[in-house]
Amino acid sequence: MVAAGRRAYGAAMSVLFRLARQAVKGRVPALAGVVLVLAVGGGAGIAALVAAWRTDHAYADYLRDAEVAEVVVNPSLRTDRARAIVEATPGVLEIHSDVLLFATMDDGAPRPVTNVDAGLELHLKVSPDGRYVEQDRPVVHEGRMIAGGNELFLSVDAARDFGVEVGDEVPLSFWDARDTEATGHASPDVLVEPAGRETAEVVGIGVFADGVLADELYPRRTALVSQDLAAPYLCPAATLPDEPTPVDELVVRLYPPGCSVTYEYFSLRVAGGDAAVGQVLTSIAARFEEESARLPEEMVAEDVRYYMVPKVTADEEERIDRSLDPSVTALRLFGVAATGASLVLAVLAVVRIARPVRPLARVWWQVGAPQWQRAAAIAVPLAGSVAAGMAGAVLLGWLASGIGPVASARAVDPSPALVLPGPVVLPVAGVSVAVLLAGVAVAAFSAAKVTEQVDARPARLATAAARSGNVPFTLGVRAALRGGAAVVVLGAMVTAVLTVLGSVVFSTNLARVIETPARYGWSYDAAAITGGGYGDAAIDAIAASLDRPEVDGWGVAALGSANLDGEAVPFVAHRAGFAGLPLPVVEGDPPVGDGQLAVGALTARRLRLEVGDTVTVSTSYGSHTGTISGLVVLPPIGPILTDRAGLGTGLVLPAPFLERALESAADRGEVDATTLADQLGSFIAIDLAAGVDPDEFLAAVDDDLTSWDALGYRPFVYTDPVRPPQIADVAAMRSAPVLLAVVIAAASAVGLGVVVRAAARGRRRELAVLRVLGATGRQVRATLRWQALTIVGVGLAFGLPLGVALGRATWAAFADGLGIAPGFTLSATWTALIAAAAVVVGIAAASLPARASTRLAPAAVLRAE
Repeated sequence: MVAAGRRAYGAAMSVLFRLARQAVKGRVPALAGVVLVLAVGGGAGIAALVAAWRTDHAYADYLRDAEVAEVVVNPSLRTDRARAIVEATPGVLEIHSDVLLFATMDDGAPRPVTNVDAGLELHLKVSPDGRYVEQDRPVVHEGRMIAGGNELFLSVDAARDFGVEVGDEVPLSFWDARDTEATGHASPDVLVEPAGRETAEVVGIGVFADGVLADELYPRRTALVSQDLAAPYLCPAATLPDEPTPVDELVVRLYPPGCSVTYEYFSLRVAGGDAAVGQVLTSIAARFEEESARLPEEMVAEDVRYYMVPKVTADEEERIDRSLDPSVTALRLFGVAATGASLVLAVLAVVRIARPVRPLARVWWQVGAPQWQRAAAIAVPLAGSVAAGMAGAVLLGWLASGIGPVASARAVDPSPALVLPGPVVLPVAGVSVAVLLAGVAVAAFSAAKVTEQVDARPARLATAAARSGNVPFTLGVRAALRGGAAVVVLGAMVTAVLTVLGSVVFSTNLARVIETPARYGWSYDAAAITGGGYGDAAIDAIAASLDRPEVDGWGVAALGSANLDGEAVPFVAHRAGFAGLPLPVVEGDPPVGDGQLAVGALTARRLRLEVGDTVTVSTSYGSHTGTISGLVVLPPIGPILTDRAGLGTGLVLPAPFLERALESAADRGEVDATTLADQLGSFIAIDLAAGVDPDEFLAAVDDDLTSWDALGYRPFVYTDPVRPPQIADVAAMRSAPVLLAVVIAAASAVGLGVVVRAAARGRRRELAVLRVLGATGRQVRATLRWQALTIVGVGLAFGLPLGVALGRATWAAFADGLGIAPGFTLSATWTALIAAAAVVVGIAAASLPARASTRLAPAAVLRAE
């Protein structure tokens, strides 16, 4: 019994194999075309989706692999008490530290004290306890990490700006830290000598954890030097007296002769991870405030005190995610569109390949082959081509995965390996195979069915066309809407139009934001920053310098960090005139008085705050409570080497609000709160009169610039808009939506040409009958042209409104993610061009098949049919 069953099964398989060979005969080129379409289109789609996935995950993977700590704290004052406070804070599991050295990459020629490091050209660091080796490890692009001796590791920006490579020997000059910290007490004409000169070998170049995003505000030239080389210029943390002490003696304690250390940074691993960082920072800030109250009055009067300057890793990760979101979105859209287009074309090709097998299937039926066997014989070669195509797609996707992360994420994965992430490939391949096999099954069973088919009821549009009395028009519309394949073709065209228009609408609004700095918070013609963002703006000198007809308005803002509901948030506070330079408002109103403040939209979302909520803002100087009046877009400004405001992040504090928050510190220091607040001013925004060139204006006031800084340093100046990292990344990828639209449009044009050509071949009998009945070649060509234009017309009728809706929704979600007002714009010109281009493509797609149809002899066609 079993043997008989096996023989029957073998016989059935043998018959199936012979039938499948007959089905393949003469159709190998078409089947190869299916393989090619799937391999190229699917491979491009998989590669794009893999790149999106790797871009989205690159920084988080780096943070984990490099063991980057949850937060870095700079106490401002480097004392033994600062370290003790940090070490004793509940929740701190592990501490690694490094110090910033006052050094320059030059020969150390004597110079005025105010010009020792004009522009803060090098941030030279050294770690005594393994930071950057055991924790917070940078990504090495070239060479290696330092090990000892006279070795130097440079950031990519530093290597580029200084023009050095791995293996180069560079000069380093170390200066007394007190030369910069005590400038306000020394004559700017005094020439100073370096504490020492060294030569270092560049052994590595890479990217630090906080150097991934583009920074247009400050030079980001970070370097790490070995302990051996820096040892002569290090000094222990200061021990400050409790009793009254002259300021000069305090300066010597903080910055002893020969010591180049300016600041110390503590990198903290926190129990509970990112969720517990706010609590730890609140505790440290409270202890710093208590410790500041014990400082000598002379120090407080000079604003020399503890105040916490944190850099939260989770905030940096969030900024990077926001910055990369446009790139990730564009890649995902491209991947889905490329994969979808290849699937649609493959299914259409499968249907077209299976349909001509119907006469052969009738023969099989006549010799006794059951329907399942007929369908299987048709399906086997089709399924084989589908399987080969998908295998090719996966292979090409793997080979193309080397593009790896894009935009800023490339910095943490400079040499990506070839990989196919399971979370990307398995769903894409699974869905694709399911769709393709379903198409193969439907096509095979439809072709294997030999009973008479009843024509479907004509579509309403075809019925309406018939009333026109125009035969070519009527036949063209009817052909476009006839049969099950018509639904697929029309759906593909609608999808193509809405995708192209949606991409163009998104790209148009993206370009408007990039080209309108006020939208992302920079509404100034020129600007400057004193004291590296930590203060020292000389408001009286600034007012005297800017009191001229070329200036329509100016303002000074204080920058810093505050604690809001347990989370460190950068703030921008109004000082002289800054309230007159309004920031973009997303919701509500700008803040006024001492009882209101504004927040960035993303900060409000993260902390679950709304307009009208009452919050307490705590700083190292004190705290104050106010009501949120609105959500605003802040400019990308803040102190150097710390978190800063930008787009949807940060707080805006009116001048009276800041002064109320400083009252307790001012009382302790016996100074006026307004004076203390003015000492924190550092950002100078300038609104020039119409027609005034910013470069020419700043050149005209160049001699006054050092007077804008109370310590006599030359400030950072800006004549071009400073873009947030998110906008810089968006600008780098702004062509991606347009590229997507071009690719989809090209694929749609090719697909439409294939469909019309196949339709012309399928309608040979109908067109031949028309010729016999007296139709001219022009009328035959017209019917094919109307068929193509009907497909295009349906695509435009449904695709245009859906495309506008898609573009608007996508842009609104993107703008909301950036924390800016959507400000939607629809370009009528681009919409009209897309519609016109679709019509032209439709006419062009019909031209070649139409000419070929008119060359065929009607008698020969009818005889063959």
